[in-house]
Amino acid sequence: MHGPQEGDARVAPRLVPVVGDVSNAQAYYGPTSAYVEAAARRVPRGVELWVNVEGFEPTPAEGECGRTDPLPHRGRTTKARLDQQVMASGPHPVKIISYGWDPFFTCQARYDTPSLADDIAAGWQQPIIVSARAEKRGGRPGVLVEGYHLRGGTLRFEPGGDVVAQEAYARGRLESAWVPYAWPWTSVTATNAAGHSSTSGYAIRDER
Repeated sequence: MHGPQEGDARVAPRLVPVVGDVSNAQAYYGPTSAYVEAAARRVPRGVELWVNVEGFEPTPAEGECGRTDPLPHRGRTTKARLDQQVMASGPHPVKIISYGWDPFFTCQARYDTPSLADDIAAGWQQPIIVSARAEKRGGRPGVLVEGYHLRGGTLRFEPGGDVVAQEAYARGRLESAWVPYAWPWTSVTATNAAGHSSTSGYAIRDER
């Protein structure tokens, strides 16, 4: 699972035991979005494109709850990793689903620590960006992002950490927000009017 601009990045640590300590491009035939885009081009009339995000990790983590029986071992994922899967799926899915594999959504590392379901419920308003691109408006350079829970607030660009207030917002099947901003930038995160921030930045290739 990786986004369209993350081919050169190393695979996530939890995936190393499965695919090796390599780049995403070396481990996989293509980004998740490429598969979703291919499916979106051939959706029959009257059919919706849904994407399933995995609610577990292929390897368990020390001290974390997961599944040791039956084999194979699997580990509990995080809210941030689920968000990254939604980001990597891009703007095409009509609905995002995840199968409630027991025990990954409900297990707890200790009795007093939250489950994955608790983390999802607590963070349901966190923005998720599923696409970002340069877009001029009124002759001014800017960036348009699409996703969920984007209303109001700011976009933060890396490297540099520039924070820019939204000047335009629209709501359709996806929400969109535009800010005046010039390149270069390699990652963008959103903070909405409610004060909730993205768990991960949306990566894009530096176009300098």
